[in-house]
Amino acid sequence: MLLLIVCSFHLSCSKSSEFKKVTSDPLFVFRDSSQTNINFINYVEDGNEINMFNYEYFYNGGGVAVGDINQDGLADLYFSSTMGFCKLYLNLGNFKFKDITQEAGVDGGLGIKTGISMVDLNGDGLLDIFVSKSGLFDPIYRENIAYINNGNLTFTNRAPEYHLNDQSFCTQTYFFDMDLDNDLDVFMVNHPVSWQDINNIYIYQDEKGRYYLPEDTSRTYISNRLYENLGNGNFKDISLKAGIGHVAFGLSLCVLDANQDGYPDLYVCNDYLQPDVLFINNKNHTFTKSFEKYFSHQSHSSMGSEIFDLNNDGNFDLMTVDMKPEDNLRQKTLMDDQNYDRFYKMVKYDLQAQFSKNCIHLNNGNKSYSDISFLLNVEHTDWSWAPIAADYDNDGFEDLYITNGYRRYVTNMDYKKFTLDSLMKATGGRGAISFPEWKKVCPEGKIQNYFYKNNGNLNFSKVSDEWNAGPDSYSNGAAYVDLDNDGDLDIVTNNINDHAFVLENKAAQKFKHNFLKIKLKGSGKNTGGIGAKVMLQSAGGKQQFRYVNPVRGFMSSVDPIIHFGLKDIAKVDFVEVHWPDGIKKRYNTIQINAINTLDSKDGTVIQDSKNKQDQTARFIEAYDAGINFVHREDYFTDFKREPIIHLKNSTEGPALAIADVNKDGTDDVFLGGAVGQESVMYFQKEGSFKLSTQTAFKTDSSYEDVSAAFIDIDQDQDLDLYVVSGGYLWDKGNKMYQDRLYLNDGKGNFSKSDGLIPQEFQNGSIVIAFDANGDGKQDLFVGGSVSPAAYPFAEQSFLLINKGGSFTNETKSWFNKDTLFGIIKDAVTCDLNGDGKLDLVVCGEWMPITVWINTGTGFENKTKEFNLNGTEGWWQSLQVDDLDGDGDLDLVAGNLGRNSKFKATDSEPVEVFAADFDNSKTMDAILSTYVLGTSYPVVSRDRLLEQMTSLRKKYLRYASYGITPMNKVIAEDKLQKAYHLKAYEMSSCIFWNESGKFKKQLLPAEAQVSMVKGIIIRDVDKDGKKDLLTCGNFYDTDVDFGRYDASVGCLLLQKNQESVASFQPMPVSNTGFYVPGNLRRMKFIKVADSNSILVTENNGKTKLLKIRNN
Repeated sequence: MLLLIVCSFHLSCSKSSEFKKVTSDPLFVFRDSSQTNINFINYVEDGNEINMFNYEYFYNGGGVAVGDINQDGLADLYFSSTMGFCKLYLNLGNFKFKDITQEAGVDGGLGIKTGISMVDLNGDGLLDIFVSKSGLFDPIYRENIAYINNGNLTFTNRAPEYHLNDQSFCTQTYFFDMDLDNDLDVFMVNHPVSWQDINNIYIYQDEKGRYYLPEDTSRTYISNRLYENLGNGNFKDISLKAGIGHVAFGLSLCVLDANQDGYPDLYVCNDYLQPDVLFINNKNHTFTKSFEKYFSHQSHSSMGSEIFDLNNDGNFDLMTVDMKPEDNLRQKTLMDDQNYDRFYKMVKYDLQAQFSKNCIHLNNGNKSYSDISFLLNVEHTDWSWAPIAADYDNDGFEDLYITNGYRRYVTNMDYKKFTLDSLMKATGGRGAISFPEWKKVCPEGKIQNYFYKNNGNLNFSKVSDEWNAGPDSYSNGAAYVDLDNDGDLDIVTNNINDHAFVLENKAAQKFKHNFLKIKLKGSGKNTGGIGAKVMLQSAGGKQQFRYVNPVRGFMSSVDPIIHFGLKDIAKVDFVEVHWPDGIKKRYNTIQINAINTLDSKDGTVIQDSKNKQDQTARFIEAYDAGINFVHREDYFTDFKREPIIHLKNSTEGPALAIADVNKDGTDDVFLGGAVGQESVMYFQKEGSFKLSTQTAFKTDSSYEDVSAAFIDIDQDQDLDLYVVSGGYLWDKGNKMYQDRLYLNDGKGNFSKSDGLIPQEFQNGSIVIAFDANGDGKQDLFVGGSVSPAAYPFAEQSFLLINKGGSFTNETKSWFNKDTLFGIIKDAVTCDLNGDGKLDLVVCGEWMPITVWINTGTGFENKTKEFNLNGTEGWWQSLQVDDLDGDGDLDLVAGNLGRNSKFKATDSEPVEVFAADFDNSKTMDAILSTYVLGTSYPVVSRDRLLEQMTSLRKKYLRYASYGITPMNKVIAEDKLQKAYHLKAYEMSSCIFWNESGKFKKQLLPAEAQVSMVKGIIIRDVDKDGKKDLLTCGNFYDTDVDFGRYDASVGCLLLQKNQESVASFQPMPVSNTGFYVPGNLRRMKFIKVADSNSILVTENNGKTKLLKIRNN
């Protein structure tokens, strides 16, 4: 039994001393229990009868519920207790409270109490209390409780008569109006207790030989439950009919309108292997699972969750928290070291792409979400439970408070592999270990909670110390509330084996910002307006939005009073409420620094014209013109050959080239396939494309096509085709890396020509055609990619000079013979210095944006002279144009972006050290990043030892590896001799040409959400200014680092050429430029009379989009 428990957990916590430095004048001040009279402690004492051996959620803690139960204008507090009795405290004012639990009759009874809520369940205008239960006791002790408010500070449990006394293993109960009939329906997030299967994947085979992942069809006590409010005081279990009876280890839920149809949908957060589930409301009391249509990935072990509008755009965003630590020691000792094969199976069998990290899913406004947690620097907050978002400093943006802590560090790798193993041997095997024996050796320790300040513009700052997140603790549920009615939000937190935290917010005194409170009075029996969307508009059209549902975070419910921070705004124009029944009303008389009661019967009805406005604003729309090419990537796992690289180098296709190859005046398309896939040629005719049969392409289907260019080799007035071979899967020097040249017969029929290009068995990346020597013939620059099995070493790039129908490699005569180009990803040619000759600008990984000036007989590296030295990054794409109309050429460069683990600055670069450190005849490429000021290897101990077995004795324990900085992991003398590269810049950028010197400007945050693989410069909105289109993503990463999938395309309109920040990101819902996926190339194409865009996807379908009125 013990072994199963140990194997089942993912991550945990270990003692750290790096977090406690509270400022002298913090935003929050802790109110002691002696001041507040809140003496509640959630005592969790594990013993022989009940402990995490037989109930693994034993340490999940309890929640906090907030609300004004007696309508005296002061919010009261209710705490759930895991093993003891719950407590209700009446707010007396001035942070004084009175325990009225016994006289109120709300102690929760026996059994394990979990989530709690304050809602008006029966629609009488008074807040009731709902208590969820779980545990391994007799089912009678798991009956949920519905404490109905009698109006005299007493409550009566009416769960049996309401038929809500469900006996499931329940984490939390949620309330929402699923059918818009103005009463509250009930959803219970439950979990099974089959702990032995939490991380196992059972794959079955049907009678036709097809493999599938079966669903658990057991239901009693363990599946989620949905109860319909019949409106007569009764609730009916419709779980089976509704299709929500999913069996998983549920921990929380967010109610949201994912598909924007006005009906509430449900996002259920699940622990362990079973994925999160999005239930789409079918408007007929049934729901349909639909995750991949809306989200690209999820947290691996989703705990608490939150819905809020982080950028005030009216689209509600979703946060889930996981258990990944922030500091290096904890990451390396508590790391869930996933492997790619397991991850691949999870995705294949619909367990979704899961990563051990927090996720903040930004709502793109078009029914899609993008995780930007790395961009916001909130991806790792340790073993987290409750994320609660609110405007804690009243500046107009919602901030974050996140609780942390777990009682036993059962996932500590040293404990699991060494301490526990020794105990097993000493006691005669795993089954013989008693709980008291185990308890003595299992590590423990408290950790601090987190605060993040929302700075706007998709920028968050960690302010745990500045705002005073408090002492280390085992914190679980939490809620925000203005306890003293001073206009700022205080926080109450439920802790294991410690007094509850009461954090008094001093924002009102420190900043004196204005605020606004709203109390909703809903229709029917949904008196609190749960499910309403509230919008506040102030001077200048500034808007803020709130989604009304008090049950949020983890096991808790917040104050139902809606709070807006206004900063220095002195007047609110109006408030609009989109009531749950679909009616939208405007309220014009709004008082700041006060509570405004808005009744659904009042206000002016307004019509929502958003859809009409969005349609007329669209610039781009997708359409089908006959290009149905689907790239099929061959399955090659780079990580098996090189366990410590951070991403695959074998998935750079498909190749794309566009030109008029049959001389009919229209653009035709070449698309290159992966290994085993035939490349294709599409001819355009009358606005549609037809596939052309090309025997030569079929013959060469064993190659991996990664880039291509049309070029008139022999000056016969038709375009021939040069194709770059790549792939990375073969050994260095393999003949499959030979590029190919196909000659055009003038009618678009291509035949392979041998002998016209030199033999260069190099893993290539990019080809561009240009006249290097000014003789009127097109020459070729071919960029080298990664040297196979030797990352980060690069293959040689080369320059092929056209000799009148054949090419010679003249790289050494045109470049310095010792030139190392690097891992080239893209290149452009342009006349940068105005001398009439085409210069070469290249970019790539671990490289600066590099300028090669053409002298007529050679190329000279002038990177420093153009002020581009120090721009080393992981560059992916490049375009050149005169963006500001000043007569010189500017550069736009696509990079990794800022939404990743790999953060880089001038003082704290990302680095790689490469050499055969252990003399094993394999390349050891160790990447390092800075964590809290010190550079450490990014890979886990196990992964590094898989690569370098000689380090096993040095790092027998995980902790010893976790505390060792990069310059100590490998001996200093070996590091000095290693191939050492640095990257200082990961942002995608514009480089403005200012009199021959480039000045860097970061693209807006919306363009930094993922790797940028494609850039188009064009005046999209026809205002005379050149705009930018970017696209990208890269799915093929090491699982431990997450994947780059947040981009859905970005349109940046140039609005003011005089301003430094001249590009404005446009919402995808307004532009129609929607290109998600694992994209590789993007090019402009003319289709009939329409200006269009062609986008290619690795292992996916090619997309065609039309620019309207352009």
